[in-house]
Amino acid sequence: MSSSNHQLEAKVNSLELRIELSSQRIRTLVDAMPVGLFLITEGGTIEAANPQCLTTFGGQYGDYRGRKITDFVISHGELFTIPALQETVSESVTAKAKKLDGKEFPAVVTVRPFGTPPDQLFAIFVEDVTKKHEVERMKKEFMAMVSHDLRTPLTSLMMTHELLEDGRYGELNEAGLRGMRRASESIKRLMNLVNDLLDLEKIESGQLELYLEIVPVLAMVEDSLAAVAALLSKKELQLEIAVKESSLMAFTDRERLIQTMVNLLSNAIKFSEPGKKLIVKAERRGGDVLFGIVDQGRGIPADRVETVFERFKQVNREDGARGTGSGLGLAICKSIIELNGGKIGVVSTVGQGSTFWFSLPASVEQYQRLRASINDRQGLNGENSSS
Repeated sequence: MSSSNHQLEAKVNSLELRIELSSQRIRTLVDAMPVGLFLITEGGTIEAANPQCLTTFGGQYGDYRGRKITDFVISHGELFTIPALQETVSESVTAKAKKLDGKEFPAVVTVRPFGTPPDQLFAIFVEDVTKKHEVERMKKEFMAMVSHDLRTPLTSLMMTHELLEDGRYGELNEAGLRGMRRASESIKRLMNLVNDLLDLEKIESGQLELYLEIVPVLAMVEDSLAAVAALLSKKELQLEIAVKESSLMAFTDRERLIQTMVNLLSNAIKFSEPGKKLIVKAERRGGDVLFGIVDQGRGIPADRVETVFERFKQVNREDGARGTGSGLGLAICKSIIELNGGKIGVVSTVGQGSTFWFSLPASVEQYQRLRASINDRQGLNGENSSS
């Protein structure tokens, strides 16, 4: 055999060895994965499964090959058709999965392409999130229990303080009155936190009742501003009401909308310097009414904009330490607006101010269309909807 043939054979052997080593590494990684992995065809037929599938779904390897993926991931049968696979590639969706014994469990499903046409396959990663859901449920139940248990003694304390300040148990000197007022403010802040927690509990459990009706937007804006009139006066802010149509209507829960606007207005006033301008806007935008609260406050850093509507999130850590808020108000606003079929967001520049905006349906028909769209998305994700 010539020298060139020996060299070629050596290269081929080296290449085969490297391929075998790579294959072994891949098999080791796949076998060690903490999530179930199915390889399926474009038609949804299972070609292979990793060992974690046996732990997650039960059975033996022979129980999977040749079956449809929809036998195991059941929340939305259309998810695993060819067009749907192409749309969900690289995305994760919340779904319901089913063990071989028929027991269902919550899962996060991720789709990845595997191979190339005509031998195109898809890798389906299935993560059992039962424990995560259980921990989250226990956290919510604990917070709800604490909130309910705190409400009664706090109410009693508030009433006692009011009686003391009124002199029902004897006159207090000026120092005593100042101390009582400070204590009363602390109790009110704690009561507000408890009420916020209870509101979130109702929203997340689907027990928050909405009384939806067609209501005049200008009147709701004026009522909301009346609720924060003292704060506006104290800061000496310039107020502008920009409601383009006096006859503008929205389909919403009036009291919950005012609660949302008061919360947003209070934040805008709190973080505005004295003498600055505050604008409250509302206008028709397609089938919706678009609201905006524009301030000239300190603004929100770009890396915090995406998180301001999350629970217990403060723009600055010092805000929580100073007792300027619980970090729940904006989370409640977001939940209320979304339950009303709307959207909410913020645009902000540090040092120049923020615009908190939200939209609401202008009619019953628009609300029904929006809720139907939301329910469709939640159905795809295997989530419960509430209205």
